[in-house]
Amino acid sequence: MTLAPMRIDALLVGPVAPLPDGRTPSGIVKAPSDDALWLSATGLAGDAQADLRIHGGPEKAVHHYPREHYAAWSAWSRRHDLLAAPGAFGENLSTVGWDESSVCIGDVLRLGEALVQVSQGRQPCWKLDVRFGEPGMAREMQDSGRTGWYYRVLQPGAVQRGAAIALVERPHPEWPLSRLIALLFARDERFATEWERAAELPALAERWRATFRRRAASRPRGRSRTGHRACACQTRTRADARREYPQPVDSRLTAQSANMGHRPRETPAHRRHMPFPTFRPASAAIAACIALAACTTAPTPTSFTPVARAVPPTDCKAWVGTDRNAELPGYTLRQADGTSRCVPLLLTAARPPAGYTGDFHVQEFTDAKLKERWAACKSDAACFKRINDQMQRCLPPNKERATRVTGMVDPVGKIDSDGQVNLRDIRKPGFFAKAPYNEAVAEANGRTHVVEFTVPRDPLERLKLNMQGDIKLRGWYVEGAGVDDGRGGRTRALVIMSPGGGGQLTAIDHPDEVTVRVDPATRRATSVRFPNATTEGPGMRFWRDHLHALNRAGFDVLAYDRRGEGLSGGFSDTNTLEQSEDIFRVLAQMDSGRGLRVLMASGQELEGAPAAGKLMAGMKSREIPLLLLGYSRGSMTTGWAMTKNYAGGCSYDMPTVQCSAPKGYANIKGAILYASFVSGAGYLPEAPDLADRNLFLGGMAADNYVAFYPNSAVLANMPKWPAVFFAKGLWDRAESLEGTVVAYDRVRGLKDIVVSRGPHSMETWPRQELDRVRGRMVAFATAAVQGRTALPQAQQWTDLKGLVATTPDLWEMSSQPR
Repeated sequence: MTLAPMRIDALLVGPVAPLPDGRTPSGIVKAPSDDALWLSATGLAGDAQADLRIHGGPEKAVHHYPREHYAAWSAWSRRHDLLAAPGAFGENLSTVGWDESSVCIGDVLRLGEALVQVSQGRQPCWKLDVRFGEPGMAREMQDSGRTGWYYRVLQPGAVQRGAAIALVERPHPEWPLSRLIALLFARDERFATEWERAAELPALAERWRATFRRRAASRPRGRSRTGHRACACQTRTRADARREYPQPVDSRLTAQSANMGHRPRETPAHRRHMPFPTFRPASAAIAACIALAACTTAPTPTSFTPVARAVPPTDCKAWVGTDRNAELPGYTLRQADGTSRCVPLLLTAARPPAGYTGDFHVQEFTDAKLKERWAACKSDAACFKRINDQMQRCLPPNKERATRVTGMVDPVGKIDSDGQVNLRDIRKPGFFAKAPYNEAVAEANGRTHVVEFTVPRDPLERLKLNMQGDIKLRGWYVEGAGVDDGRGGRTRALVIMSPGGGGQLTAIDHPDEVTVRVDPATRRATSVRFPNATTEGPGMRFWRDHLHALNRAGFDVLAYDRRGEGLSGGFSDTNTLEQSEDIFRVLAQMDSGRGLRVLMASGQELEGAPAAGKLMAGMKSREIPLLLLGYSRGSMTTGWAMTKNYAGGCSYDMPTVQCSAPKGYANIKGAILYASFVSGAGYLPEAPDLADRNLFLGGMAADNYVAFYPNSAVLANMPKWPAVFFAKGLWDRAESLEGTVVAYDRVRGLKDIVVSRGPHSMETWPRQELDRVRGRMVAFATAAVQGRTALPQAQQWTDLKGLVATTPDLWEMSSQPR
């Protein structure tokens, strides 16, 4: 048995009542109850259903819906008021921790005093559309697989909010609900054997079993839409639906939508062709679901048809200094002054071979595929030596780019990060008020708390270096005044910032310092080495400026140094997957106080329980609106965290990969990504010095338990994100511009992308460009909190050349055309 016990967060019942159209009776509106309710064979006392042909009855006595699904619905639906509390979908039970991939058909559960059994998934009804005023919502529930499930009652008993739910028996561990739901909408004859097996499951509701029997008997001909390479679903016809279910999902949507009193929501382009719902996760992962040997909580990537954006051929070449020192392909573009320039960019190295079907940059760059390539490299002595030499730079006794620099120019603020630290010794924003720094962030000193969190060591430290005990993460929590809520008021919201490689929050960055020097004869750029006599950490002024801009816009901001860097303890600084888990650890510690120490702005020091609730405006971490921001390596951390929250996470950095259910923070509003890596290994730029990165990625994860760069799991699950902002240089080595565009296109909600004529390291960009990015970023963050779906100031473009053309004629200094 692999299902962890949990408790009922909300118990909900309700009578039959009219829907918002004023005519249609429904039992979908439920209210929470704190009473102990009797659960009989037909449902909870006080609960009712309108159409008993479809709803209720012994096989649908109780509906259970995971609360973590609300995060995705908040991004999809305009009706955020209904999603503010459990019950939006007519569920009787609301919990956090289980979903359709972790619950198996036939699971017997102790529910309070009652005994229940999982009987079937939910078939969403058209009334969901009317309740939300969202044509297509029932379709989206079926498309996404976020359906919840039903129980039959084996033993009546009392049930109450807060009561335990625990697994008693698992007769079909090989049949998670996600597998059955995928099979229900698979129309390829290759699944006939699976239909036969499903039809024989004694615990499955008879209506579902009958459907599978008909499927197996008819053995439909034809291939899946994506051919042999992926087990995709065929589109179902309405005749199929009428035969299999008394009331198809959206048979009355057209009539109902006309009476909803508002303009229907525009259907995303990738769904417009569907005459009837298909279960979207099946198209990318049905084969994996069917092959599962046990019920699991592994995330199932959302199937996604990539937007077919044109990539016009490049037509020129231009010299780039930092950090390429090479001619790159580009586009000839007319500038504001009437002249033309060749504007260069990095393109993608890996292209799908001719005839490839499927999502190439996802399917061919998974954790398993990358580790397979590393295993092949290890069998070749020359390949192994080349990659192993690169890995050793991140392993003992080396620690590339991870020198703790704070205190090297000015001893004020120098601490022993792995020792007992007096939080008063850590520099606060006021330190940067003095000349020559004169940083704007200094004005936030009076509302800045110094924070210290406690986290476990990462797998490299535990499993290979035999390092034991916990480490500390340290930084600032800067209180804001509240963000404009768009309705004349203000709401508190929090941004969590994850820095780039080498980023150290309190390091000195001299305003007159340059990071690159250019040889006038060869035009080659050379990076300046740091720390030096005046600068401890280049780029930290830019990082603090962004913190301050968000704070001035009303946001609370939490910024701490990653493990192994700057103020924070630990040796290993490269495991971004582990660092993503730290985000959820610090949120939990701000709730409970356990592991938390805070030097309040007032000077009071709190530790443990007395520190609980002192941050986040007194709200809980699942209540305050959240945005996650990451730069460079921090974008990897942020990408992993978003994936864990919306799709679930997997331990790619462990000897045995195990997966977990989504975190389910419905209040995470989106991600802000600077110099992003989230498109993953498949969008590695075409450059000789980058060619080995994916072998390095596979080797670090397989042999050293470090998940450094993201595999394709982040990109695969970006359709579940509610919102995203990208800022990127055209010749950014992190990922190709095409990769960033693909990632951008996968997010269906609020989004913006800002590009500049510069490299990966944003501290090399012109000041005007940093100001432009910062302004757009703050506008995005505010819009995300307000629940808006578009930014009026976002620039319009349709293809890669058009996006490049949105850049002003401002260049990183070493690449300025002559």
